[in-house]
Amino acid sequence: MVLRGPTTGHALTEAGLRRIFRTHRLRAGTPLVRPHRLRHTYGTELAAAGIDLLVLRDLMGHASPETTAGYVHLSATTLAEEYAAARSRLES
Repeated sequence: MVLRGPTTGHALTEAGLRRIFRTHRLRAGTPLVRPHRLRHTYGTELAAAGIDLLVLRDLMGHASPETTAGYVHLSATTLAEEYAAARSRLES
């Protein structure tokens, strides 16, 4: 919802959101930051925090888990830890 200006009280349009982004990224000196990059960062951070892939899929609005899997970047350390945890569960 637009809070001030000639369109006060109306829904924020896509063009209006782009204008707000442009204004703030120029003020911040970060001209390469785009809404999609922030969306990708959001998804990547949630994936790194261990959120369930199906929950992340719903939050991101993806149709399939395969699309969402692109946000999951596993390090060698993470893979080794997950493997060790799975092995210990099997052995107990």
